[in-house]
Amino acid sequence: MAEAAKEAGIGHRTLRRWLAEDEDFKRGLTEARRTAFQQGMQRIQGLTNRAVDTLAELMGKGVPPTVRLGAARTVADLAAQAFDREAILQRLDTLEEAQHARDGTLSRRT
Repeated sequence: MAEAAKEAGIGHRTLRRWLAEDEDFKRGLTEARRTAFQQGMQRIQGLTNRAVDTLAELMGKGVPPTVRLGAARTVADLAAQAFDREAILQRLDTLEEAQHARDGTLSRRT
């Protein structure tokens, strides 16, 4: 934190005070963190095809069995995670639809 304060040209205590007391500063910091995270995620998405190509190469013939096994496990884990994520999203959609239907029924009665 001392390094961040120095780079920003403010005192360490000032930074601590802003973090503790300044709501505008905290909102701005949260937004800056969110933006940095989103930019990082965009970079990762851009590398996805290369990562999949690499896994495919590592699963190819002539690659040592332990390396092939590791790549295969990675692919299987990613597939299972994607399946779980999709199941959770479908369940969430179902719950939201039920909630909206219930809210609509309640609002029509009143």
